[in-house]
Amino acid sequence: MKHILLGEGKYDAFLLRKFYERERCEIDTFLREEFGRSAYRNEQTNCVRSFIERRSPYDVLIKSEGGKTPLIEFVTTEIVHLIRNIDKVVLVIDLDSKDEEGVTVLKDNLSEKIKDKHRGSDFEVQSVDKINENEQLIAVKMDIESVGDFIVIGCKPNLEDIARIDRQNDTRDVKKEKILRILDDNCSFFQDILLT
Repeated sequence: MKHILLGEGKYDAFLLRKFYERERCEIDTFLREEFGRSAYRNEQTNCVRSFIERRSPYDVLIKSEGGKTPLIEFVTTEIVHLIRNIDKVVLVIDLDSKDEEGVTVLKDNLSEKIKDKHRGSDFEVQSVDKINENEQLIAVKMDIESVGDFIVIGCKPNLEDIARIDRQNDTRDVKKEKILRILDDNCSFFQDILLT
């Protein structure tokens, strides 16, 4: 079963990679931050296309978009294709809110942009069903009628605040240690969402 996980940045990708490594899955990653502005599009296309092909050795592709705006842009452009070709599509995103209002705002934003990107179709996010929630994270299933569904794991309000990262003073290694604590504290949450 193939999974693609789409996140905002390198720390989302780090968290997800560590989770899947613990589960002993074959993982590929694509970090937009590692490519120049012009080079990433070809590399991205090749990476996703290769992953979708049945002969790919990987179970999981973790893709970081280098920010919320590029993530929303990629998702709204490619979501229909991804849902139709990959078993599980998961969006990991900061909700910028500690309550369910962040999910509603995200749903409305995605729905509007999906309709705009796929003019002439009836594609829009039709429903949102909560799967799991705790103080730090929420997981919901969003459905696009006549296409399928995808999962959103929302960080309340964002990954860095949950991890209590000091953006000014923490070193990269300290940030990674703090993010690993999120995984340790929420391992069953991720297992319930990502392994079923």
